[in-house]
Amino acid sequence: MTSIADRGDVCVQLFPDVLTAQAHVLFRMKANLTYRVHTELAGPLPTAVRGLFGNVTEALISCPNDPFPHRSRLVSFRVGKGSFLLLTERNDLTTYQVIVLSAYRWHAELLFRFLKRTLPGIHLINHAEHGVPIQFDGLLIVARLHL
Repeated sequence: MTSIADRGDVCVQLFPDVLTAQAHVLFRMKANLTYRVHTELAGPLPTAVRGLFGNVTEALISCPNDPFPHRSRLVSFRVGKGSFLLLTERNDLTTYQVIVLSAYRWHAELLFRFLKRTLPGIHLINHAEHGVPIQFDGLLIVARLHL
């Protein structure tokens, strides 16, 4: 299992907690991440997608303010005008696979944005434990019928 989180969801304690649970992590980090590079890695991309990404770098790093010292893999790249930093401990994936995993999470974000903004799902009708999933299930049904 790989936990994928965006930069607003990341906390220092989350990384070791997920690793203790014998799971994997992939975090999108903020641009002001402070880190020390230990080893530069070569992360070639498939020929078909090289033109889509710019400034692709990859390194093993550690964060000086991390109370749980461990080395992580940092993948950095640009798409259009946006810069992205992805932090993971997954060494079994290629650079491109790490980027694609992050993109899959973004697709889930777009789905929730559609449900909340395009369909009238921003305001919860019922705040009960079972009310929220029922409302989102109803929104998914309406979205499916709408499409």
